Amino acid sequence: MAEPVRAAEAEGDRFGQAAMHVSLGVIEWDWGHPREATRHHTRVLDISRELGWATGVASAYGGLAQAEWSMARLESAHEHVTIGLRIARETANRPLEALGQVVLGVTCRDLGRLREAADHLELAISRNEEIGWNDDSLALQNLGWVIVDVSPEQTL
Repeated sequence: MAEPVRAAEAEGDRFGQAAMHVSLGVIEWDWGHPREATRHHTRVLDISRELGWATGVASAYGGLAQAEWSMARLESAHEHVTIGLRIARETANRPLEALGQVVLGVTCRDLGRLREAADHLELAISRNEEIGWNDDSLALQNLGWVIVDVSPEQTL
């Protein structure tokens, strides 16, 4: 366990613990360790539920979805990111919603739901414009892959 998590535990800082587990989950996922990422995001989910912290719960579901996507558990990834996205919308957390739309778009792409994938990725780009984010590269890259995956007989 990372030193910052131990420090937050020693202080009884539950929000700090959850935040550190979010960061560690993201790092583990980036390093290609989805099972470790799952462990951290599950901890975020537990702590955030105890605290009644909706943003933490939504973030945990998004992190779990990314880890599940990495392990080709696409239906579970879809279910979890959908829950996280619903919470992000309910709490009007536009940045978290934008990121969730990208994760859902990628998951739908890999499930073969190309129209749905395109819709989510286009919505992510729209949300990014609303909140002033200038980096649409991830959404645009994945939208490009969706368009390439469409056969000439299909239309988006």
